[in-house]
Formats: sequence, structure tokens, C-alpha cells
Amino acid sequence: CLVCASNFGGANARSIGSQDETGDDSKDMLPWERGLYHRPLGSPEENMNIDQDDGIHSPTTPVNTSGTSVVMSGVDVTPADALRTCHAIIFYYINILLVSTVVDSYKLAERMVSVCASSSDINFLYSLYGYLQTSNHLDTLLRIDSPALESWLKDVKRDQPGLLWRYYVVHGKNSLAGDVMWKRACTANVNVGLDERMECLTRAINSFSASLEGENTTTLTGRRITTANSFATQQASFSRDEIERIITQINEQLDVAALQKRTLTTIAQSHNVDLDDSKIYNLSHSLISVSDLYNDYAAPLNLCDICLLILQTCHHNDQSTIATLWRSILCEEILPCQTHSTSVQSFLNSLKSNSMLEDESVILLNGNDSNGMGHIFENGDWIAKLKNRVISLGKELYGKGADYTFPLDLLVESLEGLRHAFDSSAASTDRRYVASSSPWPLQALLEVGVSFPEILNAFDKMLDTLHMDVVGAVTAKRLQHLSSIVDVLTQWIIAASTFSHRTVDLPGDTFDGMSSLVTNKYAENAANQLSRAAF
Repeated sequence: CLVCASNFGGANARSIGSQDETGDDSKDMLPWERGLYHRPLGSPEENMNIDQDDGIHSPTTPVNTSGTSVVMSGVDVTPADALRTCHAIIFYYINILLVSTVVDSYKLAERMVSVCASSSDINFLYSLYGYLQTSNHLDTLLRIDSPALESWLKDVKRDQPGLLWRYYVVHGKNSLAGDVMWKRACTANVNVGLDERMECLTRAINSFSASLEGENTTTLTGRRITTANSFATQQASFSRDEIERIITQINEQLDVAALQKRTLTTIAQSHNVDLDDSKIYNLSHSLISVSDLYNDYAAPLNLCDICLLILQTCHHNDQSTIATLWRSILCEEILPCQTHSTSVQSFLNSLKSNSMLEDESVILLNGNDSNGMGHIFENGDWIAKLKNRVISLGKELYGKGADYTFPLDLLVESLEGLRHAFDSSAASTDRRYVASSSPWPLQALLEVGVSFPEILNAFDKMLDTLHMDVVGAVTAKRLQHLSSIVDVLTQWIIAASTFSHRTVDLPGDTFDGMSSLVTNKYAENAANQLSRAAF
């Protein structure tokens, strides 16, 4: 069929399905050729039957009302029509062999594809590639080892970079595959969503990492369909150091993109965010730099959690900003509120003074009546929400190489201050109230992953600061801090004993809210830490 097709114009004729209507094949015909060719009535495309189930393309012949075939001939029938018919016959039998369940038919199909892909007729090759792609034989197409196919994927299918990436992966060109996906993720001025860009970054990392590990050439050789134009598999000219640097850079981009997606989700779920449509589009369809994400989105919108995660990602230790963000997070879970205690009002006003919620109100109630300006502090419904938020954010920040974004000293002072303010105020308003035996700030820090020695050190610093303020004075505040230190030591010993004896009945709600798996982990850590502290 290929030899026959070469007699009808070969590379000079347009490929099957060509949309170029400016060419005139009849002008290339010699006088003796006119009237030689014939085809069924209708355009070449109409005469190609496409079965939606199996993708088989075959010539069809229209019939008239009397049931006889309608055949067209003359100058309107060109060599390209005959050429397309030859190609259609080849594609028909390739498909028959590829879908056949007969033994060895697939190998025969691959041999046939190999011979066809060795053709020098670029129009036929492009028709072959297009047919395999649209006929559910993409896997067969991408296993063809040919520079012509690579060019077709780069040029004709440039709007589908995933095909070129898969082609490079199949042929073991992993660094080239990674480069394709990286460029796709970073390309500006194209309508590519953030999720797709993140997927491209992930593929790029996987491909570049695979290029560092090497590839099984024997396996690759078995998968490829070789052609007369096949060439040895080669990687892009990236050195190992360059690839490692690229992987680090892409990982950083992916971390920022994850924060960008989280920002987008937060904005979408919020009902009081006023953001320009162009900024929303940029956030959802491009990779934004970390500085722009912080300055144009997270900071102006008071997304404190995102701000802290950005500072962690950038390894930016701005202690003043970090303290402000954490105070704002604590206040977000409590304010606005009402209280019956002047000491609680004073503490909360002090807490919010260096936060982004300075305008939130702390109302002092007279009597038992509420004025509706926020919840009542003494009800304690804020404790669980605040504890869970500290744990959730703390697990993302602490132990990731930037622990300064989880300021332990500030958190111990603030959380313990809230705990004691609640206990004292609740007890003063309700004589039946018994101060909480559950040290929830300590439990939160333990679940984040902070060790007992570090927590104890933070409590010691808090007590030392108090000593400097009131030398020699035995105040209620000092007693509160000493009580908190006793809680730390008690929990530490109990946790260590739990690990040593495996089964111990814990008094009260020592580890209330912790799973057995988490408790066992802390118990083991506590035992090891206590052993080291003894020496």
C-alpha cells in the first residue's frame, strides 16, 4: 500500500484529514491522469467510516435510492483521494491486528507499525500518528522510537504537552520529561489552572528524580517499537548537580503552590473577602511568587496561618511578626467576648494589644446578663477550638527546620495565662466550679511534638521572668507558675512510667483526648528524656 501510495503524489500530497483547502491536487495531474481516478460520492472525510466503538476507519460507498453504488469520477477526483484510500487500508489492518485476540497478532501489528513508521513520507507519518492517537492506540503510538514522532509531539501537539512527557518517560528520557513538565507548570499567559500546574511540578520532580536513579535500558528496549530512524536513548545535557539543584527549586515552588492553593480555598470559603477578580484569577491560574503571595494576599487578608507557613517555607525569622501572628491566632478564637472578671478583661486586653485584633471588644459584664456582644469567656467553649487550632498549626510548623515559627516561650506564657484566667474567673462566678485538673496547654504542646525538657525549660524561663519582676514576693502568679511546673513534672513521670510498665491506670484525665498510639509515643519519648535528664 505504501508503494502504491507513492505513485499518487506521496510526500507532495496532503495528509488524511488535512484542513488546507487552498491546495489544488488537480493541478499536479498529467492530462492522461484525468478521469483515471474515482471514488464514492462525497468528500474524502465523509467517505471514511469511523466506528465509535473500535476506531476502525474504512472506505465506504454511498448508495442511491435504487440501492446501487454512487461513484464519482473525473477532474474532481484527485491523486490525493487515491493516496488517502491507500492510507486508510493500512490503518484498517493495523487496527484489526492491534485489537485481535489471536496469538501473535499483536507482535505482527507492532512489526507493521514499525515498517510504517520507517517511511520517509512525513505526511503519511503524521496521518499514522493521528490515527493511532484517535483510535485508542496511544500506548502503541508512544512506544514508536522515531525523531519524526518527537517532532510531531513538539509541534503539532504542542497544546498537549502531556503526550510529549509520556513519550520521554516511555523512552527513558527522564530529564527531558521533567523539563517538559517544569516548563508547562511555569508557562505564563496560558489558561492552565493551579491544580494542573501543581500536577506538572510533581511530575517534573518524579522525572528528574528518576533520571538521577538511572533507567533499566533492557526493559526500555523491550518496550520500544524501533524504526529505521530510531536513535539511541539520550538524556538532556543536565549534570547531576544541575538536576539536584532543579529538584530543590521545584520542591520549593511546589511548597509555595500548596500554600497558594490553601489561600485560594480559604478565600473561596470566606464570605467577607473583597478581592479583585484579576487577583482571584492570578491566584487560581498561575504560580505566584512567595513574596507576592504574602504581600498581596495572606497579609492584607489577615490569613495568619498562611503567613506563618510562608515564613517557615522562606526560613524567615522575624520574631516580632511571628509573635504578632500568634497573638492574632489566639485572639481569633476568643474575641470578641464578654467576661465577669476585671482580671480576665485586663489579660485579654494585654493579649490583643500586640495583635491584628486590637479593635475587637472585651466587654465587662455587670451581673449575669449578657449584652449579646460575643460569647461569655467563663463558659469555656473557646478552649477546645483554640487547643485544636494550636495543635493543627503546630504540627505543620514545629520540627520542620524552622521552629522559631512556633515560639514556645510565647505560647506557654499565653496559653497558661488563658488557662489560669479561666480557672480563677470561673471559680469566682460559680462556687461549685472546681479548677480544671486537665492541663490542656501542656497536652496541646505534647501533641504538637514538643519534648518534656523543652516545655519545662519554657516554664522555667517564665518563672525566672516573674522573679525579676517581683523579687522575693510570694504572689498568686508565682504559685500558678509553680503549679504549672509541677504539672509538667507529674505528666512527665507518669508518661515515663506508662512506657516502662506498659499498662498503668492514669489518674484523672492525664492524657484526655489523646489516642492510645499518641500516648504510647509520648510515653516512650518521656522515658528516654527522663533517663537522659537524670544524668
